[in-house]
Amino acid sequence: MNQGDWEKLATPSFITAKQMIVVCIILEIIVGGMFILIADKFNIASGDFIWWVLQFFGLVVATNIAAVILAVMAQKTANDIGAMYRRVFTADFYMTLNAMTQFRSFLVAEAELDGTTMDDEMKEMAVKFYRIGRAQLDVRASELEPIMPLEETATDEELFG
Repeated sequence: MNQGDWEKLATPSFITAKQMIVVCIILEIIVGGMFILIADKFNIASGDFIWWVLQFFGLVVATNIAAVILAVMAQKTANDIGAMYRRVFTADFYMTLNAMTQFRSFLVAEAELDGTTMDDEMKEMAVKFYRIGRAQLDVRASELEPIMPLEETATDEELFG
């Protein structure tokens, strides 16, 4: 997986309540407008009962369309997240996790045999690993010869010409 995939996995995007409300309002305006045009086409006055029934139907239609659209958007998000998780949480991942768990269990058991806790053992091992690594770096660093700077110089014309 590339960096962008990891970012998507860490921060999945979901539709917010505010966005849902905006979708519903926009659909209500569009569908309601269409039902007003239908009423106007059939010369139904805005004070008539049938006009209000048409507006109610418009609201119901807009709400149903919004529900379907938002459900499709939610399903797409769920599918995207599922695909990312399938790429990350592979059988190899779970086997590695199991191996690490078994290793930890072994360390805990060994620490208990020594009469200490896992935390104490980890602190002691961390100090030893640091000292070993630091000593190794110091030995290797003393064997390295410093790099001598080049005695070349360039003029401005050579650099920018």
